[in-house]
Amino acid sequence: MVEVERLYKYSSFEELYKYFDKIAMGYDENDIANPKDMEKYYSKEEQNKYGGVAIKIKVVKN
Repeated sequence: MVEVERLYKYSSFEELYKYFDKIAMGYDENDIANPKDMEKYYSKEEQNKYGGVAIKIKVVKN
């Protein structure tokens, strides 16, 4: 089970990517982190409308 520790809201994924380590965002060490990768999941129109959100979670025990 996990617990949400914090939500980080940004106007765009470009802005979000400036503040987070690529490993924390799910990339491997050898990957190149690119905000355009989010277009696989969210259309450009959705990104412009809603911006980007990072969710910090922690594992909790039952």
